[in-house]
Amino acid sequence: MTTNTDEAKHVKLFLRADAEVGVERTKEAAVEKLAELDAAGRIADYDVHVWGRELRADGPLTNTGYGGELLGYVKAFKEWAREHDISLEATFKERTIESSFADEQYKVVSLPTICIAVYDGDQVASVYPCHTGGRDCSAVEYLETFESEQRISTLPA
Repeated sequence: MTTNTDEAKHVKLFLRADAEVGVERTKEAAVEKLAELDAAGRIADYDVHVWGRELRADGPLTNTGYGGELLGYVKAFKEWAREHDISLEATFKERTIESSFADEQYKVVSLPTICIAVYDGDQVASVYPCHTGGRDCSAVEYLETFESEQRISTLPA
């Protein structure tokens, strides 16, 4: 799903703040890989955002800079997916939480451990992980495609 047209674009990396067994090294490697791609001029630049496991879609954080910004990203990602017939259902799962103890009910959106959004200017150009054409593509696979493209281009003809 990645093409050479992804080069020289802005990349946003989203990582869960929670320490997760078996994923911490992968998160660290994603940051390192983006730094390498930036230094090599393969991407224009990048930034890293940290989020939690879930975000309440209509809660008290929606009116804060942090909550509003994250919800704005999720909304933009979903709009991009809808426009391009790509599924982010598994990436941003929505569910309703009901508490009989607190007598409340609200919706939350689950946030992936690692998410990459590629931007062309201010517009979302791609989001990983995603599902398209009967295939899943993870954020890690997206980063690995840069390595494989580089290896292919350096092979003798």
